[in-house]
Amino acid sequence: MTHFFRLRPLLVFFCLVLTSCIDSDEYDVEGVTANPSITLPLAYGDLGIEDFLSNRDSSYIKVYDDGLVYLFYEQTLESPDIRNLIVIPDRDFEKAVPLPPAIIPPSSTEVSYAQTLPLDFAFDPQNMDRLLLKQGTIAITSTVFPATPAGFSYDVVVELPDFKKNGVAFSQRISGSAILDLSGYDAKFTDDVTSLKLTVIQKAHASPVTIPLNTEVRIAMAFRDMDFEFAEGFFGDQTTAIPDQTISVDPFTPTSTTGDVSIADPRLSFIVVNEYGIPVDVIFDELEARKNGSPSIKLQLSAPYTIPVEAPTTPGDSSTTSVSILNAKAILDYNPDQFYYKVKAQTNPGLTSGNNFCADTAVLKVRFRAEVPLYGSASGLILSDTTEIDISDVESSDVESIFLKAKIVNQLPLDARFQLYLADDRARIIDSIFTNQEAEDIIAPSTVTASGDLASPGVYDDEIEIPSAKVNKIFEARKLILVARMRTIKNADGTQPDVKFKASYKMNVKLGLRAELKVNVDL
Repeated sequence: MTHFFRLRPLLVFFCLVLTSCIDSDEYDVEGVTANPSITLPLAYGDLGIEDFLSNRDSSYIKVYDDGLVYLFYEQTLESPDIRNLIVIPDRDFEKAVPLPPAIIPPSSTEVSYAQTLPLDFAFDPQNMDRLLLKQGTIAITSTVFPATPAGFSYDVVVELPDFKKNGVAFSQRISGSAILDLSGYDAKFTDDVTSLKLTVIQKAHASPVTIPLNTEVRIAMAFRDMDFEFAEGFFGDQTTAIPDQTISVDPFTPTSTTGDVSIADPRLSFIVVNEYGIPVDVIFDELEARKNGSPSIKLQLSAPYTIPVEAPTTPGDSSTTSVSILNAKAILDYNPDQFYYKVKAQTNPGLTSGNNFCADTAVLKVRFRAEVPLYGSASGLILSDTTEIDISDVESSDVESIFLKAKIVNQLPLDARFQLYLADDRARIIDSIFTNQEAEDIIAPSTVTASGDLASPGVYDDEIEIPSAKVNKIFEARKLILVARMRTIKNADGTQPDVKFKASYKMNVKLGLRAELKVNVDL
């Protein structure tokens, strides 16, 4: 498709030279006057609705199966982060293994004293069943209380039977103290409790060792910086919120030109995608359209401002809930500058138990979606373009008259007042081409059916003589400025029906200047 209204500086100047060598006393031919014409193409090609939308990203422009053009825009909003609600706190434990009071004779073998104990992590408000750890450490320190018996040498074996890595349970033998890595361990809990086995190993000794009454080995354990790849359990009734946010409306407004646009069937909605295995309520504390200098308008949702979102049943899946904006037409007719919202999320609303899961990559996504079919009415739309013009090579005294040739076949349901302005090299207006009536008539609107579809195109095919007073100004002009003030078509009673803009609808334009020249040839 050619670019609409780009002047092609193609000018073919015809010189008609007639000569005669008639030697006759009976004839005295002094000269011949001829009136050839030249044509200067101004514009040609097809103008479609895409040309009116050319200033926006083509990714927003879509076409339905029936050819109706629509604008599609989707933005993922700043959304609450449920992942931050599931925090694994640092935990400190101190456990003891009592040593039986006795005089232990010399021994060449080791002697063990074992105890199995619960470790209650007391997660709150979570009730944890499983943690696949991506990071974390355990610091272990052992001491003998109230004092270390003479000649008593020992190690401690710390076992966490329900912490497994590659199928092997955590088990470490230490002397004194150590800091050990828990990354990659899959930890299991029952009501936040996991099992701990401590074994004190008395080393071989060559002399008797006396262990007094109430002697014990105390083991301090500090779990630090634990974070998970995956968690299971019940994560509690919790709420997280984000600061207020705004949504830009520029990508999905029907036009960026001045004018009033009314869309018959806009579709605005919010879509909530939940990748957490946790039921969530998404709550809009505030949700409104705003425009500078005007009162805001609240968006009316097809559900209450609390949107319940189910949890997916399988890790890696998601659950989706869509809520429509009921007053979408009123919102777009309001022509907002932005949408404003404050949103929060509540996990397990009203529940005290359940089976939740969460991967550290999961997200809660709130999307705003706008689907705006170009079906409706508009007025006050302005299309303008500027191009160079220079016919100074032609002497104005040789021009008998100038005509604008126009053939426009218009399938678009647009009525236009079309004017061409002559301007100097600094784009200052010198004069206009058309009279008021000519400006009204040159683009004839199409007719439409009751459903807004094309019935028949509007056709203009004529030649307009440019008044002689304007001819010299055409030779002075260096720029040609096109301005089309458009509106969708009107009924006989002056009302504007809702009309459709389909991808196949075009305005085929052929414009040119035809100059009739006066050429005198002496013979």
